[in-house]
Amino acid sequence: MESFKFVDFRLGTIVAVRDNIKARKPAYVVEVDLGSTIGIKTTSAQLTTNYTKESLLSKQVFCVVNFPRRNIAGVQSEVLMIGFPDSNGHVSLLNARSQRILNGTSIVFNENEVQCAASALPETSYEKFEEGNVIAGSIMECSNEDILTRLMIDFGETVGLRTLFIANLSPDIEYSLLTSVAASIDFKADKIIPLTIRNSNGLLVLLGVDQQVPNGGKLF
Repeated sequence: MESFKFVDFRLGTIVAVRDNIKARKPAYVVEVDLGSTIGIKTTSAQLTTNYTKESLLSKQVFCVVNFPRRNIAGVQSEVLMIGFPDSNGHVSLLNARSQRILNGTSIVFNENEVQCAASALPETSYEKFEEGNVIAGSIMECSNEDILTRLMIDFGETVGLRTLFIANLSPDIEYSLLTSVAASIDFKADKIIPLTIRNSNGLLVLLGVDQQVPNGGKLF
């Protein structure tokens, strides 16, 4: 989890999508508006199985904005859109569900919020991203206890069933049975931190995906 201090996660809105005609496997060239701090960035992504170009337009997604640029099939990929593999290994993009949140907003790791800097953090490596060990889980039970929300989440065979208490979750979203959520797992400290973002009211929203994905799948 310490590694996430070096990884700059930002929410953005997709503003343009076209086919990447040079890609060997079907892919889109996607432009993402990441707010005034980061600007509009371009990437190439293999999303054609789960998303049409029309379904991606205006969609809010999360990107890592401080990886080195890569040339992907003729496109200078400036950011990495992130998500979980579905049952067939195709990406389902991480998002803030039905909430519309300011472009450029950072992920909150528990109550230790990463503030949006004047520019992206210095370049980091994909290894730092992987060290965060973010996996998917399904909500099995959800109940409110005063200002706390109690969640029982199944993270799959490796981590198993865990209970988390989260303060200040937005009441605008209902987390129903089998809703997929994301959390960073620290095996050494036996600690689990759910990935959240703050909405316009300052309340937390659990990050998730558009469909149920296998429990224990790693963010990529």
